[in-house]
Amino acid sequence: MRSRGVSLDGLFAASAVALELVINGYASEGTASPTPPEFAAALLAGLPMGVVRQRPAPVTVYLAALVVIAGRLAPGTDSAQILLCVALCLTGYRSGLRAARGPMAAAMLATALTVAGPGVTAGTMALALLLPAAPAVIGGYLHRSTRDVTPDLLLAAGGVLLAVLSTWDVWHSGGHPVAIVQVAAVVSGLALGVARRLPGLVVAVEGVLLIAADAHLHRAADTGMLLLMVAMGGCSRCGWRRGRGRPWRTRRAAWSSRWPCSSR
Repeated sequence: MRSRGVSLDGLFAASAVALELVINGYASEGTASPTPPEFAAALLAGLPMGVVRQRPAPVTVYLAALVVIAGRLAPGTDSAQILLCVALCLTGYRSGLRAARGPMAAAMLATALTVAGPGVTAGTMALALLLPAAPAVIGGYLHRSTRDVTPDLLLAAGGVLLAVLSTWDVWHSGGHPVAIVQVAAVVSGLALGVARRLPGLVVAVEGVLLIAADAHLHRAADTGMLLLMVAMGGCSRCGWRRGRGRPWRTRRAAWSSRWPCSSR
């Protein structure tokens, strides 16, 4: 079990480094290899994810500082924002929402500093402060659950991969701060982690994000529609389990009560 955990952490770190290289534009530019600064930045952001399962709070604070530094040195390439949201969600899941208040404040401050600049509206700053809190809330909600959360974690991970990898190439085309779009994409994927437990709320969130994507990022609307359909599947599953499922047994019982001889 120990070696399996080490292998999982190594896979997590390698995947984070690869994601950093892709999001930073290495794959889209078609270069033979990343430049040394790009590779160093990917290592600085991705390697700490190898210990995020054991030390989620310190990794979250570290990534928050890295987001601020990246936003000052190379605006538009601060893809560590994605990993920051993932680490913050794991912090809430491992330690609870109360213990995650410090890392959550660091993430909110880092996002606000990244977005801050001339011409930024009050609504944009409000989103920069509120959206980073969503991953911690999602993780904290799963922390309080008494049921098995493995399917929820798999749904959240799949949702993040779908939301990020299918929309990252259009983040700069909407005219909004890239950090806001990144956090919104990650939140839309993480929300699937509570779709089985809070399906109505998740459908509402995915619907709002779908409308926003259709208005500002047209190519991202297809991804939003897929996430919304998955959340609606959670609604139908909830209704199935609450008594509307197995209709053949209900109808058979009603038929037998009307015609007792029909069951023989």
